[in-house]
Amino acid sequence: MFGGDPTASPERALIAAVIAQAVRDLFVTVIVGAPSEEAARREALAFLTDETGSWAQSREALCLEVGIDPGMVRRTVISWLDGEATPMLPHGRVMKVPEGVDTARALWARLKAESDTRARTYRNAVDARHARRLRAASDAIKARRRDAETAATVEANRHHVDAVLNRQVRGPKTALAACVEKVIAELATGPKTARELFFALDGDHAPDAISRALDILEAERDGKLFRLPATAA
Repeated sequence: MFGGDPTASPERALIAAVIAQAVRDLFVTVIVGAPSEEAARREALAFLTDETGSWAQSREALCLEVGIDPGMVRRTVISWLDGEATPMLPHGRVMKVPEGVDTARALWARLKAESDTRARTYRNAVDARHARRLRAASDAIKARRRDAETAATVEANRHHVDAVLNRQVRGPKTALAACVEKVIAELATGPKTARELFFALDGDHAPDAISRALDILEAERDGKLFRLPATAA
């Protein structure tokens, strides 16, 4: 069927018969719709057309054993399945088109469509995975850029930030210390009321700050008048 010299030895004749039987299993219908025939047709199709895998390896080994080009066998069978050519198989003493050609071609078309669908699904999955990796890389780059910009902004405004921190943390303590010093200076001239201290300090310090300063100084009180304790005078 495919050339070679299968009669050189009984072993080669057997191998040639195996290859010929695979072609018949694919293209010849014995019992329409029989499960065993469908399974045999699928196995024959895999043996004759698979490009890789165990079936392809078996085809190559058997074909080479009887001097047949395994690639030529595959190309010829596929041309029959694709309708580019029509197989003519022995039928008694004549060659004829096998009755299972249409069935074999329908199976081939269905399996190719399924294979194309699997290939598209795989490609889509690969594309989606690639897209996720690109998004993750892009997000990481953006995050690093934001971190760098934030660090640059903080560094550029470091003095301003320090000034804000001084006002929020160290500022009140410094202001209270200044208030205490002014209260000491005023009380050093003589007892004064809280109202007098407020005006003496030109309103720079709130009454609460003056009250805290008096508490810190443990100022002595006589009615409304405050005076320095003996240790501070």
